[in-house]
Amino acid sequence: MLACMHHSLAPIDTPPSVEVVLAFTNRNLTWPEEVQALEGRVLDEGGFIAMLEQEQPGELNQALYDTVAGFGTWDEVVLNGGLVRKGDVLDLGLGEHVHEWQAQRGVELIGTVHHQTGWRSLLSRTPSAINLAFDSHRLQAVLPSTATLRMHVVGHDSPENLEWATVANINLSKPDTTTPALNDSVGASLE
Repeated sequence: MLACMHHSLAPIDTPPSVEVVLAFTNRNLTWPEEVQALEGRVLDEGGFIAMLEQEQPGELNQALYDTVAGFGTWDEVVLNGGLVRKGDVLDLGLGEHVHEWQAQRGVELIGTVHHQTGWRSLLSRTPSAINLAFDSHRLQAVLPSTATLRMHVVGHDSPENLEWATVANINLSKPDTTTPALNDSVGASLE
């Protein structure tokens, strides 16, 4: 599948060689018996480190690196108290202006939320504010007490709304602008 996706982005005559390595790096876990039936190499932590030290991968394949770097990663929302929600933030819920502003980014978006403290914060219509940043772009937005962001949390069946009043900070991964075209061509070539 990786070779197919790479070929759709950078057509080449010879596909890259790919090896699957499954590394169990937690010494406290026991391996399931079925693990030896998997294709690829199965290593413990020491074996994985030895493999990395002995490998002579040769010259970096920049086109393959760009293909792998194009995969999206999870967005992270850190809640007050330290609980981290991982998944895909679908909508910041901060209005069209903020949506258009952040849509132009090609890198991570970092956001830090500042909450008012004290009894007066209970009476405020805007008890929180967020500072958003990517590259050299900065934006500050005031958060009404009813503001929510929409997120599909990993492991949950459907997206949910998270109240901004419960959020400490956000880290939105680099947007994956290649996914629609990449998925279309991969589906066509695998059929």
